[in-house]
Amino acid sequence: MKLPARPENPRLARLRTRFRVKVRKGLVTLSGVVDRRFQRSAAESAVRELSGVKGIINQLKIRPARVDVSDLRHGIEEALERNAEIEAENIDVDVSGGHVTLRGKVQSLRVRVMVERAAWSAPGVTAVEDHLSVADAQERLSP
Repeated sequence: MKLPARPENPRLARLRTRFRVKVRKGLVTLSGVVDRRFQRSAAESAVRELSGVKGIINQLKIRPARVDVSDLRHGIEEALERNAEIEAENIDVDVSGGHVTLRGKVQSLRVRVMVERAAWSAPGVTAVEDHLSVADAQERLSP
C-alpha cells in the first residue's frame, strides 16, 4: 500500500514560485536572482525556520541595477551623513559597477555595521567590501 504524499510546506511552496529550490536529504539549495541583498537574506531565513532543514546553500545572486556610479556613491554618502552616529567625513566610498568598497575609520563595531548596512541598502549594490578600521579604546579616550 502506497502512502499519500505529504503536502509541501506552504512557505517552501511560496519560495518555489520565486526561486529554484532543491531539497535533498535536508539540504536546501536556493538559486535564482533577487533585486536586493535583504531579499537574499530573507529567503535564507525563511528556509532556516522550516523543520527538517539540516543546511542551506544560498546561491541567490543579486541583480545589478542600472544605476549611475556617481549617483550610487552620492546616495551612500548622503545616507551616512544623515546618521548622527556616523562620522561620514572619515569614510571613503568607492563604487565600481555595483561593487562598493568602504575605507576609513569608525568609532565602534556598532558604527561599522551601520555603515555597511547603509551601503547595502542602496539600490544597485551587489557587493560591499568593508575595509573600515575601528578606533581602539585608547584613541577614543585621548583628548
